[in-house]
Amino acid sequence: MTEPPEGTIAYSTSCVFCGKEHITHLDKVKLQRWRAGERIQLVFPEMSSDDREILISGTCPQCWSDHLEAEE
Repeated sequence: MTEPPEGTIAYSTSCVFCGKEHITHLDKVKLQRWRAGERIQLVFPEMSSDDREILISGTCPQCWSDHLEAEE
């Protein structure tokens, strides 16, 4: 694995459904803001909603589509 860019951290999340690992490089200061309770949309507006969702719920885009949208 390569080193993340300076000022960032490689943040690993595994999908709660399929177990696939997702690694996102997050700015350390922004990560602290989010962990302190600031809304993820405000902290990481540049991220796609799919990328934010894996951080929030641990559900990857494919599993969100397969499992959760099927329930609706």
